[in-house]
Parts: sequence; structure tokens; C-alpha cells
Amino acid sequence: MAVNSKKKGNRGERKIVEMLNNHFDTKEFARVPASGAISTIHKLSKNSIKSYCGDIVTPDNFRFSVENKYGYEVDLYNLFQEDNGDKRKIQDFIDQAIKDSSKVSGIEPMVIYTRTRKKPLVAIRKLVLTTDLLNSLNQYIVFKYKKEEWIVSDLNEILRNFPKEFFFLDNCEKENAN
Repeated sequence: MAVNSKKKGNRGERKIVEMLNNHFDTKEFARVPASGAISTIHKLSKNSIKSYCGDIVTPDNFRFSVENKYGYEVDLYNLFQEDNGDKRKIQDFIDQAIKDSSKVSGIEPMVIYTRTRKKPLVAIRKLVLTTDLLNSLNQYIVFKYKKEEWIVSDLNEILRNFPKEFFFLDNCEKENAN
């Protein structure tokens, strides 16, 4: 039986939304209609653009725009190889997250990547992390893309080890992001 990749991606987004809502004890995370395309086809206010950029609607003060990729059979080992299809796919995921997050000042890009029947991984810019946050992780990889260092780690470990405040802009940062 053929797998419908759109349904598979939607299922993956629902799982991540549920995980984020449970972790942050909220109902503010949701799937974006048309998976992020809505902010490019409709004229939206700044707050709406922030909420609808990426693949997941986030709370107003969430620090990240979330690009969610589910079901792609990408081998992260290939990040360390010469130019190849998997490396380009990961770079495309990051480029998409950067493009979406750039729509709102002060918002950082985040890619959540889940292979079928595997734990979700997250990629974020290393520059947003303190040494203490990095040291709280048991495992992560660092790679360079476009002169920036990115880390990839287990999403569950990051949610478990990073303080919830890390994921949200304080009031001053929120005003600057708008």
C-alpha cells in the first residue's frame, strides 16, 4: 500500500503539537493551516505572521518559529560528508526555518525532524545557547552551515533539560520582536 506523504506529515505535525502542548501545559500550539504557506498568501498582522510562520502555531511569546519535518529518510551522518542529497535536504529544512523566522524580528529558527518510528530531533542555532544549556545535554552534534554553528539533539532531552523560560521571550524581547 502506498504511503500518502501529506497524511504522514500531518500526522507527524499533530504528534509534535501534542508533545509541545503537554510539555508546556498549554493548548496554544497547533498545526498551521497550509503548513506555513498561509503567511505568504494572506496579508496578516505582525502578531499573526509570527503565529503562522513555520509549520506550527506557537504562543505569542514563543522564541522560535518551528519548521517540522516528518518521515523523511534523511541520514544525519551525511552532514559530515561531501555534498550529497541528504545534506542538501537538511540545509533546505534550515533555509526554510530561517526564511520563516526572518518574517518577525527576534524570532529564532528551529527545525524539528522526525524519521519514521524514531525520536524527534531538533536543530537550533548554537548561538542561542549558553554553555550551561549545552552542558545539560547528554548528546548533541554541532555542524556549520552558512558560517553559523547549529546543534542537533533529541527534542525530548532538550525539553526535559532546558528551563521552560528558555523557550519564551521575556516582555522586553517580545516588544523588540514586534
